[in-house]
Amino acid sequence: MVPDGVGEGAEGEQGDLTQQLQDLEAAKSEKNTTLEGLLGEIANLERSIKQQDELAANLTAARRAEHQEFVKTRVANNKAMELLEIARQRLAQMYGREGGGSALVQSGKPTLDATRPDLKSAKAVLGDEVPASSNRSSRVLGLIDEVKGGIEAETRSAQTNEDDAQREYEEMVESAKTIRNTDTEHLIARESSRSDTEVRLHALARDIGTTTERQTQVATLLVDLHKKCDQLLANYEPHKQARELEVQSLKNAKTTLTAD
Repeated sequence: MVPDGVGEGAEGEQGDLTQQLQDLEAAKSEKNTTLEGLLGEIANLERSIKQQDELAANLTAARRAEHQEFVKTRVANNKAMELLEIARQRLAQMYGREGGGSALVQSGKPTLDATRPDLKSAKAVLGDEVPASSNRSSRVLGLIDEVKGGIEAETRSAQTNEDDAQREYEEMVESAKTIRNTDTEHLIARESSRSDTEVRLHALARDIGTTTERQTQVATLLVDLHKKCDQLLANYEPHKQARELEVQSLKNAKTTLTAD
């Protein structure tokens, strides 16, 4: 015999289990969508961090090359200024001797020992023919001062460009650093969310497995109950007929006894 209420209880549980599975599958789908979005954000953040690192490296390499070029220019200009100063002093000394004095030597300018062999440098700047007249000397010395002024202006401009380039480099590197730090913080948060989501997905998969197993057990129980019910229904008419015959026999026996 099947206990009363067993079938109804099993069918009710089967309905509850079906609803639970639907809810679990919906939650799993939602978490999978969330995980997919997190993985995309993580990939973008990792790519951004890599880009900022590459940008900083490229900026540093470019700044180093610019600075090296600036140093070369400054050294070359300093050497040129030294050479021009030597040439100017030698020419001033020479024109002073030819004019009977050193009136053309500017005050405050350092003088060189006459034995210092730098006249070749002066000739390299001014040519082999050195003017002897006072007017020519003034023009030559003025030309040297003009060249020196141009070099000084070039040096100042190069220094200004160097300072501007360094300031711009520092600002860009600081900006890249800020972006990288922000992306790193977001990446840590997204990695934490991904870990939590994966843990939840694991738990959902476990619950789905457990619920599915229980649903299978209940379904098997319902199948067995239906089989027993089918057997009872199949045997109902024969049992009913046998019972009716038994009742009729009893009635007949009672009638016979009463008649006697």
